[in-house]
Amino acid sequence: MKKLFTILIVFTVVFTVVFRGKLGLLYAQDTDNANNQTTNFVLKTNVTDLVFNSVFSSGAVYPLSLSLEIRLGDDFSLQANGNYTLIIAPNVPNTNAYGYGAEVRWYFTKKPALQGFYLSLLSDYSSYTRPESPMLYAIPNTSQEIGVGSLLGYQWIYEGLALDLFLGVRGGFSLDETSSSLTIPYGFSMGWAF
Repeated sequence: MKKLFTILIVFTVVFTVVFRGKLGLLYAQDTDNANNQTTNFVLKTNVTDLVFNSVFSSGAVYPLSLSLEIRLGDDFSLQANGNYTLIIAPNVPNTNAYGYGAEVRWYFTKKPALQGFYLSLLSDYSSYTRPESPMLYAIPNTSQEIGVGSLLGYQWIYEGLALDLFLGVRGGFSLDETSSSLTIPYGFSMGWAF
């Protein structure tokens, strides 16, 4: 199932870029009014993960997330997301978690490319593993989940600095069990637009 999901994400990314590129929309000639340059990419990290998971956790949590947003035209973009987290907590074996996904964004305001209010559809895959522990016998050693959802957000770009604020809903479906989850993703990302 993991391979099928990976193939689906790669196919979606390639198809979208090729299809939009053939229509001449991949690098439209709009410019950013602030500095008269076209913004085609935004590379950013989730600051919310760094602050809340690192500072306010009872153990040592080391989250790392990276997103690359690619402009597909005046109103659309594709964002690839990846993350890795190492969790070190007292009396618990170290846990590794990672995930990746794709997000298609529609910017519905009359601002330059990759700026303003947006609505996005997302899909992702996440997994965590930890060594066996007699203290945690009821918790599985591995877990895999796929998720789908939607976000509403606003992205600012000023002289190359990108700030992205978002809130949404995400449904997760376990690949190991017959369980599901519903979460409310929220956060603040910052990075560089070029």
